[in-house]
Amino acid sequence: MQTNESDLYYTDPDDSNSVQSKETFDSGIANVDVHDTSIPQKTTEEVLVANTTEADATSTSAPQTTLEEISDSNRSDTEYNTPLLLMPATEECDTTGSPDVQPGQDPQVSAKKKSWLKNIFRELLIYAAILLVLFLGINLVLQNSIIVSVSMNPTLSENDRILIYKLAYKFGHEPQRGDIIVFTPPEHVHSDSDYIKRIIGLPGEIVEIKNGYVHIHKPDGSTITLEEPYIAEHPNYTYTSQPIPADSYFVMGDNRNHSSDSHTGWTVTRDSIVGRAFWTVWPFSKFGAASNYNLPK
Repeated sequence: MQTNESDLYYTDPDDSNSVQSKETFDSGIANVDVHDTSIPQKTTEEVLVANTTEADATSTSAPQTTLEEISDSNRSDTEYNTPLLLMPATEECDTTGSPDVQPGQDPQVSAKKKSWLKNIFRELLIYAAILLVLFLGINLVLQNSIIVSVSMNPTLSENDRILIYKLAYKFGHEPQRGDIIVFTPPEHVHSDSDYIKRIIGLPGEIVEIKNGYVHIHKPDGSTITLEEPYIAEHPNYTYTSQPIPADSYFVMGDNRNHSSDSHTGWTVTRDSIVGRAFWTVWPFSKFGAASNYNLPK
């Protein structure tokens, strides 16, 4: 086994030709440290006396603190220097910073308040949806109309309000003689408003007005004379119609002498009928079912 020379020999820095072994070099250093007579040595007794003198001097110059004072000091430090302890958040506490939880407020009360508000909001949405459905349904089935003329006096007067049943003739039910209907008048009448009249003549019939009465000539050759207790007065004119076309109707106002109706030469097609008068809403004196009259067929 080979050994590095640097581990065994040391060179004297003052003499380039001198080489010492490591053990000799270390021994020399130890001898200098321990036995150097140029450094004054103190005995053990002298060291103990010096230490005792220094301790007495320190205790004499420093103020003395009793056990009681130390105890009070520790208590004061504990009272004023104790760090603030933060309580951990629990499931009942609202840690989201919600404004619903106020300082000192019970989280359970806040949770109940939120639940109550949610229930109220849900109920309002349900009621709003129901009202919307009802509104759409009512507008699909019924129409609110205001009477703007005197042609249906005395049955209906100006400013009376009625409900029109728009599905009256949508499911196979045929218009009947005596029904009060709302319809869109023919184009040649030049009216932007719907009309309201009573059905007098049916398809295939001929209507004759003379001597203040309405006579119906039926396709089978028979004739009927209408008894009309609802009219304001008997008509003071004479008129005979052409045979009424299929799916068309002869209409007249109850105020016979003040009504623009079929006695001026036109009829109402079925597809132009908006609906049948269903209910009188206003005035309260007329509140109830509309005055549709069952006339002979």
